[in-house]
Amino acid sequence: DDSTHYFHLQVTDPECNLSDDTAAYVTFNGILLRPEIEGGNYMCKYDSLEISTNYSPSEVDKILWSTGDTIQSLKVQYPGKYWVMIQDSICTAYDTIEVFPMQEPEKFSYTKQICEGKENEIIIENDKYQFIWPDGTISNRFIADTAGIYPFKYLDEFGCWNYDTIYTVDSSFYETVWIPNSFTPNDDGLNEVFKPVVNQVTEYHLSIFNRWGQEIFSTDNPSIGWDGRFQGKIAPDGNYIYKLDYKTHCSGNKYRHRIGEIILLK
Repeated sequence: DDSTHYFHLQVTDPECNLSDDTAAYVTFNGILLRPEIEGGNYMCKYDSLEISTNYSPSEVDKILWSTGDTIQSLKVQYPGKYWVMIQDSICTAYDTIEVFPMQEPEKFSYTKQICEGKENEIIIENDKYQFIWPDGTISNRFIADTAGIYPFKYLDEFGCWNYDTIYTVDSSFYETVWIPNSFTPNDDGLNEVFKPVVNQVTEYHLSIFNRWGQEIFSTDNPSIGWDGRFQGKIAPDGNYIYKLDYKTHCSGNKYRHRIGEIILLK
């Protein structure tokens, strides 16, 4: 309510023996402005935060935010300090709020090799969040049949939606089988052993045959190659047949086969 108060102010400097005073009657007209900013102090990383003042434009003459906006509610996009000025015909008052970011969300992104054309299960090792995939599936597991990018979002314990991505690549790009066409087991330290170069092979069997079809070497170990010997002696120069049977992650229970010629030169 309207009220009038008498104020008397006296200032004294004891060192200089000086003093001064003043007095005034002050009338408070209406209700004092007490602006408050509401809406919380924390915002999600991928979302805006709505803050507002407790006064509407119809209640006061002016609302001015530190952003230059003149509305009651403000959507802020970034953490930081924000103030609002409220003004009526007599008074001007301020309030300030500091908005902080929520803690950094967990990261679940990784790259997975898959077998194209097959059902490959993508698993996120976390069962406390709701993971939503592009097709609407809500699970920490997802089936991918092609190589590519699989974005997803999840709702964390703070009520924030966060976004991440799983990358899938075709395993065939990494399943390498390279077979040389010659070798020279002559003890010069160069190209002494015939050995296919393989990568991501789960099962392996290499056989070498002479021109009469006799098996003269075999191994199930991809790190062991043929040194050109048969029955303890270096085999004669010439062409030999290799047969490589192997399995990969994507071939499942089916063997893949490579047959060709290798030239032995001393």
